Amino acid sequence: MNTRALALDLLEKWEKTDQFLAQILDSCCKQKKLNEKDRAFLQELVYGVLRWRPWLDSVIKKSVKDPQKKMSSLIKNVLRLGIYQMVFLEKVPIYASINETLNLLRCRVKRGFVNAVLRNYDRSVGEYKLPSSEEGIPAKIKDYLSRECPKVDLTPVWESIQKKPLIYARWNPLTGTRDVLEAIWQQENRKYQCVNESQGIYHLEKIETNVETWPSFQKGLFTIQDVYASSVVSHLDVKEHHKVLDACAAPGGKSFQIATYLKNADQLVALDVSKKRLDNLKKAALRLKVDNIKLVEGDAKKHVFLEKFDRILLDVPCSNLGVLNRRLDVRFRFSQKQQNSLIGIQREILENMSSFVKQDGIMVYSTCTLSRKENQDQVRAFLKKNPNFFCSYQALNIPGHEKGDGGYVAILHRSS
Repeated sequence: MNTRALALDLLEKWEKTDQFLAQILDSCCKQKKLNEKDRAFLQELVYGVLRWRPWLDSVIKKSVKDPQKKMSSLIKNVLRLGIYQMVFLEKVPIYASINETLNLLRCRVKRGFVNAVLRNYDRSVGEYKLPSSEEGIPAKIKDYLSRECPKVDLTPVWESIQKKPLIYARWNPLTGTRDVLEAIWQQENRKYQCVNESQGIYHLEKIETNVETWPSFQKGLFTIQDVYASSVVSHLDVKEHHKVLDACAAPGGKSFQIATYLKNADQLVALDVSKKRLDNLKKAALRLKVDNIKLVEGDAKKHVFLEKFDRILLDVPCSNLGVLNRRLDVRFRFSQKQQNSLIGIQREILENMSSFVKQDGIMVYSTCTLSRKENQDQVRAFLKKNPNFFCSYQALNIPGHEKGDGGYVAILHRSS
């Protein structure tokens, strides 16, 4: 199996479609039936190239004799793969990185051009040094976040964005005790560290295989959920007797967390517009032994409920600017037009779902973006239009400054 050739194919497919890179990668791994080692190497290559693409392109431009020379998408991706391996994969010798890259091309002319560029770079670089985090981030993203967060030191943010995302696990009390979970992890030789005792949140360290293949995962002893995402649900202040709605539920991590607070009492509704995503949520619920979720297919912008809820969670669609280390696609596909569309969707969801909050009930609005337009401005506009609600708390979690992903949360109370 030529993993480098697969990486090139995936990068080409990503450029020519609007599919998410994670979807393309997962589909390829299943279709080709890749083993864990090949899957990990493939992910390293495609994610690494996208994570450092702006810097890689600047290096390519300096290493080409004629900077004005037009290159096809294929040649650019071949060069990106080659230079990424030369700089970031220390275990692969430079000569091997160059030779393996050349083997991706059949045309002698193209091979000659790529060989010249890679060897020009090798001669000019001297000692190989890693670029700064800021060099890997597209200019439009840096400019936008600089405007959105004018009082924030963005150096830690850039560093956080360029790091491979940390993987957190949340213990599932419905399938066993934490002692049982930790004992099985020890049997599986897993490395972990508890980072939140009260919530049962663990940082999984030195992951070398797909977590979903672990026996402990398949038994439903834990679920993957970022430490910040877990904190959002705690703001709902769910009690066992509450009727709760998760209005943008898929993929289900927050719904499952709410279910544990309700101790599997049959008082949780999960609404999502996508039947496919709800089907996946149902499968995950079976694994976790969560059987108190009523799944409802519907659009949160206009769906009508005949009942009202004590608690409603609105984890709305957003621009994902707080999770750029996970959602590499966003770095290159973010646009003002797309954001304006999302802002309209968020506004409609807020307006519609607010009518189903009981008096003295709570609605939590959350995003995984750092945009004021989608966060503070959105909540401010809602409160101005709906004086029967008030905000008791709001906070922005900035990656690199706080633990976990970036995002925003606001607790909105309906007055009696």
